[in-house]
Amino acid sequence: MAKLVDAPDLGSGAARCGGSSPFARTNFWIIKGKSTGLPFLLKQNKVEVALQKKDGLEAVLTINISKDDYSPRVEAELKKTQKKVNVPGFRPGHAPMGMVKKMYGKGIYVDEVNRLASEAMYNYLDENKIEYLAQPIMADNADQKINFDAEEDFTFMFEIGLAPKVDLELSEKDKVTRYKITVSDAELDKEIDTIQRRYSKEETAETAEEKDIVYLNATELDDAGKAPLDGGVADKNISTTPELVKDKTIQKKLVGAKVGDEFIADIFKMFDNNETVISSSLGIQKEGVADLNKKFSFKVTEIKRFIPAELNQELFDTVFGQDRVSDLDGFKALLKEDLEKYYAQEAENMFEHNVDHLIYDKHIFDLPEQFLKRWLVENNKEDFSPENIEQKYQDEARQLRYVLVRNKVLADNDIKISQEDVENMSMAYSAQMLRQYGMPNADEALIRQISENNKKEAGYMNRVTDMVAQRKFMEVAKSKVKAVEKEVGVEEFYDIIKKHNEEHNH
Repeated sequence: MAKLVDAPDLGSGAARCGGSSPFARTNFWIIKGKSTGLPFLLKQNKVEVALQKKDGLEAVLTINISKDDYSPRVEAELKKTQKKVNVPGFRPGHAPMGMVKKMYGKGIYVDEVNRLASEAMYNYLDENKIEYLAQPIMADNADQKINFDAEEDFTFMFEIGLAPKVDLELSEKDKVTRYKITVSDAELDKEIDTIQRRYSKEETAETAEEKDIVYLNATELDDAGKAPLDGGVADKNISTTPELVKDKTIQKKLVGAKVGDEFIADIFKMFDNNETVISSSLGIQKEGVADLNKKFSFKVTEIKRFIPAELNQELFDTVFGQDRVSDLDGFKALLKEDLEKYYAQEAENMFEHNVDHLIYDKHIFDLPEQFLKRWLVENNKEDFSPENIEQKYQDEARQLRYVLVRNKVLADNDIKISQEDVENMSMAYSAQMLRQYGMPNADEALIRQISENNKKEAGYMNRVTDMVAQRKFMEVAKSKVKAVEKEVGVEEFYDIIKKHNEEHNH
């Protein structure tokens, strides 16, 4: 048996184009090999097993177990139990068999019958190389009632979801745009400005300028807009930056303001009618924002200014490490190189995202729908119910088709995942984490420390292993399509992404 790898959580295809799915998150077991058909009847160690195909990829496995099938196993287990139990009044392991049967017989009997049914089912599926999805579930059959007290022969019926035959349906007829992003001098200057602001120094200012942070004490006013509202919002400390205020009248009141200055303004215009920002700034529930009076009094309590870092050796060393660059030209050259690498990866991410879309769109094959719906409801009760399964199923089926295609490609190409692959991916992921926290050039020792800490998190190694599987699969998928290169600027590229996201509801 081969286990389908858990679906990606950290940025692979199934996650990028639709989120994580129970089909992808759950261990799906598929028997490897090709079957010459669906054998109808088989004697499995005397146990009679029959497989009957229903509609499409649905099937029912029937297992008939007689007393002769399970009795030897029950007797053997009773003897083992007799040797282990301690019964008051008898030496250890010497209790009468009749007493052992009375105390443990029913439980052993039920366990052995169920164990025999399970073994017969999986042996049958294994020996006949039948590929199936998820785990078989007891048939929803009103006639199937197991009564261990009244019967000696038993019939178990299991529903099976048969795996469809899939192949990767991509070719050079499928054209996908691969963008080449050019980094202009304007983009380079913008990045330098960002770096200077990131490493800026804070100081107190007397008079507010556009980029300063202005701290204010805010109080809600009455309907007349003159006196504090009785029971209203009062003495709330908030902050804003003049250049972010879109209302020009309010912006003019902020620019040039000094500590102690007071003015009255519309709180909604102050924050561009953003209820989330207003509720957060005033410390109230978002639902209460609509009940606020518009007019507030504001008093300037503090002004903070961030002085951009100077373009000197200290900044060069901070950004790129000790003595990697020694002048502004070298700093710009290395920064541009980093930006080009970054945007090249962004472009490749977009290319892979579009290949993902092709995979989803071109692989609409049948699945054992009724079986999978029931499986989801019975095994994921927190997310699925009889009331919502019809609404949610299509998204889950979409994810499952992707996972099936991916695993077929990995199997057909004999792609293995080594421990070295997993370790390298964990290091790469940890380095990416550090970059997101403003450490683009972290040393290897720190990256390894973060990687080792990540490994202690539950499920982390499974997710990283899946990232490796997704990476190997995507390399195969990309090799099948025809890449059409197109040169774009940074802003144009992100406009393309924005339009794409709007079209596909990402």
